[in-house]
Amino acid sequence: MALEARFFLAAVFAVAATCLCLSAVASAFAVPSVAFDEGYSPLFGDDNLVRSSDDKSVRLLLDRRSGSGFISSDYYLHGFFSASIKLPKAYTAGVVVAFYQVAYQPHALVAQGRQQGEPHGLFGLSSPKRLRRLHPRINVPLSCHAHSTVSHQFNHH
Repeated sequence: MALEARFFLAAVFAVAATCLCLSAVASAFAVPSVAFDEGYSPLFGDDNLVRSSDDKSVRLLLDRRSGSGFISSDYYLHGFFSASIKLPKAYTAGVVVAFYQVAYQPHALVAQGRQQGEPHGLFGLSSPKRLRRLHPRINVPLSCHAHSTVSHQFNHH
């Protein structure tokens, strides 16, 4: 039996009072992309979801009170998703950016904020219930970190 999945990306905010921008684009990888309205719907925080002029990428903004997120409009057997993540330089403890493919074996990328002087955490899902650190000391605020995933048909027995 083939398992279809939906994708969603969310940025949530707990403590810090800064902004985070995230864009989801496929153009950097030379694969076709669809307009946001054709493939995705806002999940929460509509006012904090800023679309590009060509409607092919979005930025998720965070403030003191809310974050934002979106979800694929349909279920897919396979697909490609790419996100560039850049966290603010300041105190960002409590900032979590997560990408999930909702399926029995989900993909997950979690970028976690930090306290002053501590490294940012960038984690990936190594098993259905366990995150592992991808980079021991990544400097997320100084450069964008690109994460891409290709999903394929899962067979569930």
